[in-house]
This record gives sequence, C-alpha cells and structure tokens, in this order.
Amino acid sequence: MSDLTTSAEVDAFMSSSSKAEMRTALDLGNAATKSTGTGADEVATGNHSHTGLSVQAAGTPSVRALGTGSAEACAGDDSRLSDARTPTSHTHDDRYYTESEIDTALSGKADASHNHDDRYYTESEIDTALAGKANASHTHSISNVTGLQTALDAKLAASDVLDEDNMASNSATNPPSQQSVKAYVDANVGGGSAVAGTARFRVYKSTNQTINNNVETTVTWDVEEFDSANIFSSNAVTIPNGQGWLIAAKVVHLNSNVATSYNLRIKDGSTVIRETPLGGRYLQATDDHTVALTSLVEGNGNAWTVTLQQVSGETRSLESGTEFCEFWGVRLW
Repeated sequence: MSDLTTSAEVDAFMSSSSKAEMRTALDLGNAATKSTGTGADEVATGNHSHTGLSVQAAGTPSVRALGTGSAEACAGDDSRLSDARTPTSHTHDDRYYTESEIDTALSGKADASHNHDDRYYTESEIDTALAGKANASHTHSISNVTGLQTALDAKLAASDVLDEDNMASNSATNPPSQQSVKAYVDANVGGGSAVAGTARFRVYKSTNQTINNNVETTVTWDVEEFDSANIFSSNAVTIPNGQGWLIAAKVVHLNSNVATSYNLRIKDGSTVIRETPLGGRYLQATDDHTVALTSLVEGNGNAWTVTLQQVSGETRSLESGTEFCEFWGVRLW
C-alpha cells in the first residue's frame, strides 16, 4: 500500500484487487471486508443495539432469555441476587464445634480483660502478707523467745554440780554428780548391794570334777542358787572394798581309801586370802574325805576363787550335788 502514491493509483488498485488482497494491503483483518448484517458471515453496523433477549450465556453459542428457569439467564437487578437466603439445616463433621459446644466452653471462661472481686487477694496483697511471715523451716535465738533467758538464768549451771567422791564440801545447795555419789556409796555403804545381813550368795557343783595329784586346781561352780548382792561370776566372787563377809567353801571326795593331804584356799589371783590351817589338812583313809574352810574377810574389790590341791598319789574326783561341794557367803557389814 506504501507503493501507491496518487489517488489514481489507489482507485486503480481498489478496482482491480480482490477483498483478500485489499485486507492484506490495509492490515484490516477479516472483519474489514465482511458485509454488514445479522448473518453468520456478516458483521454488525456501528449503530446496532442489543435487547434483553440477546444476552449470550457463558459457554453456550445460543442467546438465552431472561427468567427463573434452569435454561434462562438472570438480569442484573433480579431480587434473587440480593436475597440473604437462610441456609438449609445441615451439620459439620468433628473438625468443627457446634454453636452449643462453643457457648458451653466459653461460659466457663473469663474475659481476657477482667478483675476479681473481694473474695480474692491480689498479687501485691499476697506479697505484702507473706513478707511478714517466717519460712516454714526456721530457727529462733534465745532473745526471740520471751522470758527464756530469764528462765535459763534461774536454772542450775553445770558448774554448780560438785564432783567430790568424799563429799568434802558438805554443800547444802550444790548437788553431787552421779559418779561421786556412787564412789561415796561404794566406799562407805557397800556399792549399792543389799544391806548387811541380807546380802548373800551360794553356788555348788552339778558335775564331778577331776583333781590331779599335787596340782593346785580352781574349783568350778556351775549352779548359782542365789546371789542377792550380784557378786558371783565365772567361778569367782568380787567383794566390794571395805565390806565384811563371812564366807565358806566345802569339797568332798567319796570313797577315799587312800590317806590324803589337802590344801583348800581362797585366792586373789596368786595371793592367798585364806586357806586350811597350817597350810594343809591330812586325812586318813576313810569312806569319804570332806574339807571345809570358813573365814571372816574384808573385800578389796578383786575377784576371788577357790582352789584345791591334793596329795594322794592318784587322781581324785570332787563329787557333785548340792550337799557335797558348795561355796557361800553372807555380808556382815
């Protein structure tokens, strides 16, 4: 078209060219060469108009009429477009709460912004109240307890207790210690045992005992008949220091057909406290030999035993039984 420079050239081109050639030359497209009208291969004129019946439904090549039917179109001012339309009754699955469930849950909750009435303390009130209290685990000094120091001052001090074994101060206000009382009683009364005349003991043998020839042997006593002073233990008696006792020991050999010399002793370790007269007793051959020793003694606090030494040239046997071999004593002071 750019090659046509005069009107004569344009007129000649228009009269000799086809519609397709003119569309191409003018870049007008297919519609530019179509006839006007209402046919399928025609185009509308510039002053055409539409009526309500000429609205074309989406996706449908035909024109639909306005109305309420399933194949009719809805006009822009149709009242149905502004109708709120109450939803029909329906339910949701368990991913949703119902209105009733939500109301129930909310009814037990306070508003996000709320206050408490006077049935409750505020944090500040509680902090103030706790500030004046002591911890559950705590201690007190003496000054924290009203009157305690005064009460303690009126009590006996440890330094007021006297530890005097001889009670030399003879104080009317200061008490003695337990140890000094015991020491004083042991030294002057008898160690807390039964009083004179009632303190006593007696033991004897329930089994025979072999006594070898010329061997000093400790006599054993396996039956304790009584011991009110609690001074007998392990074949020995321990008489408290200063106590006076009458003690006696007796042993019997039955069927003694050989003359025998005896030494019956009461001993404190290796020290002889008492023994048969003249260091021994000689008995002729008889049916039985009885040797006895009775003596008044004063205790020294040590354990005393009874020993027997016999010289007969043979082994002898002490007889058992309460009437044969016995060891007894009674306190006199």
